[in-house]
Amino acid sequence: MKSFGKEKHVVEMSTGFIQGDQIFITEGPLQGKEGLIIKIDRHKRIAYLQLSMFNKETTTKVGLEIISK
Repeated sequence: MKSFGKEKHVVEMSTGFIQGDQIFITEGPLQGKEGLIIKIDRHKRIAYLQLSMFNKETTTKVGLEIISK
């Protein structure tokens, strides 16, 4: 699996758009990982991801700018 934040240990902001019920990420570390997104807060520019870590399901927040809907 490709690293989210490279050597910085920080997940950079992603950019995308919503078309119908689908999310498309055009640039950033979430590109190709749209299936992990469970919720988007467009006002706070946050995507909530469902990840499996240490055999436990975890929800985490990552920056996501939705440019159009």
